[in-house]
Amino acid sequence: MKIPPSKITFRALAITTALFCNSASALFLTSEGKAPVRHNDLSTARYLATLDAMNQASLENGAQVTSETIMNNFSVRSDTVRIRTQGKVGKIHMLDEWQEEDIYYVRISAEVSDNPLNCGSPTALVHNKRLGVTQFTNQVPSESQDLRGVEQGLALMMIRQINQTRALRAIDLSEYAITDTHYSDRQEQVQQLARQSGVQFILAGALAQASRDAIGDLSESGNMKNFSSLMGLVQEKAQNRHLEIETILYDGESGDTIGQFSEGISLLGETYVGRNTRVGSHAFLSTETGSGFQQLVRTQTRTLADHLSCQPMTTSISTIQDHLITLPVGRNAGIHSGDRLIIVARDNPLNILGTLQMTQVSETRSAGMTDIDAKTLGIHTTDLVRSW
Repeated sequence: MKIPPSKITFRALAITTALFCNSASALFLTSEGKAPVRHNDLSTARYLATLDAMNQASLENGAQVTSETIMNNFSVRSDTVRIRTQGKVGKIHMLDEWQEEDIYYVRISAEVSDNPLNCGSPTALVHNKRLGVTQFTNQVPSESQDLRGVEQGLALMMIRQINQTRALRAIDLSEYAITDTHYSDRQEQVQQLARQSGVQFILAGALAQASRDAIGDLSESGNMKNFSSLMGLVQEKAQNRHLEIETILYDGESGDTIGQFSEGISLLGETYVGRNTRVGSHAFLSTETGSGFQQLVRTQTRTLADHLSCQPMTTSISTIQDHLITLPVGRNAGIHSGDRLIIVARDNPLNILGTLQMTQVSETRSAGMTDIDAKTLGIHTTDLVRSW
């Protein structure tokens, strides 16, 4: 049965051209999308069908598909397929829409530019992903005796760098460290930290290398030994140094590892720092070693931002009262009044329960309305809200 659009009343579709960037080189493609109609909620079905059509338009312009499988004890802990499209969706025009039984269909004309998105969703980069950054572990204490407070210092450097990106927001958890080696214990620790801090991901790190070139003994005894000690003091401040840091990214909901990154650098010159200079301070960053660490942190942050760009923003639910649902995040997660988010079942992220139109937003909290009573939709506080 085909229903003319004029006979259906919808809330405003929260897809605006402000979310996208226009490009001088663009194609107009026609695509179709569909979504199931649940509890006669045509507004939600229309919205989801339009998103599906936008995804199809970006895919028609070309896409690269990659997969990633993470194993633990010979069992699959995570199996992910990512789609990187070759185009960004801009303006869209609704050409037709209809309903057949319990499926809603739309046909749109979409402007697709040559400027690529980092993943398949047109709205993927709108909302921030929240990371809790824990204390780094020091795997080379004998090599880092001149690096005062390196465990927390590196974490704070990472937090500052992450918060300079547009799509990520870091929360300081540097007083905590992920120390459990057993998988289930570590998983529980990650989940607990994520729940307490309200973050979506946990980032842990380690100083894996900080070695300086060895200074050889010039003699065994006598005047040459004294000269050797003097040369050693001079060379202490003029040694090559090799730095390496590692970071591990955990999903806060499951506690699973979803990414591991390593970056190293070799430095030349005065690489000795001294215990009077705290890692991460302005004085530290002005040293050769501090500059090297800063370069590693920048590279790690770029890698992290690219890795998470294909992940939707996800948050838990604070309270539910009839149509009103409150969330423990707000502008700190990039949420604005008028945004439309998707509510999914916690145990099945593919089971979309409804959509949430955001009406009230503060820095750390927000509230929105469902089109149909949350109880009717089967929504509970244990479910999740995500950006797409």
